Amino acid sequence: EEINRLRSRYQLVALRTNNETTFKIACQTLDVDIISMDCSKRLPFRLDQSIVKDAMKRGILFEICYGAGTRDNTQRVYVLQMSKELIATTGGDNLIVSSEANTVSDIRAPFDVMYLMKAFGLPNDKAKFTTEKNGERLFRKLR
Repeated sequence: EEINRLRSRYQLVALRTNNETTFKIACQTLDVDIISMDCSKRLPFRLDQSIVKDAMKRGILFEICYGAGTRDNTQRVYVLQMSKELIATTGGDNLIVSSEANTVSDIRAPFDVMYLMKAFGLPNDKAKFTTEKNGERLFRKLR
């Protein structure tokens, strides 16, 4: 019900969760545009590829937030693990990247982010789509 209320007020709705049940419900039934997980913490469950594919068929994007990895070594490991798992589960499709920056120094240039995604395992074309085109595609859908 809360998602429906938000949907009536906003064009773009994102959900952040690290709870397995909420994640499954979001992938399969909730009317959201983006599913984001807290990359600064260890994910307490394994991503189920069939559930993620359900979300992808519905046009939902998954957000990788790299900012925590610029601030702390432990969080850097979690960002890497979460990113690799999302890339493996999605095949590199339906991903967007954001800084989730607390300070200006946490923000990276677009090419740096693209190379970061390549370091996480994305091939050139998908790294470029993840950093440039998928966000643009999402905003075009809103028009």
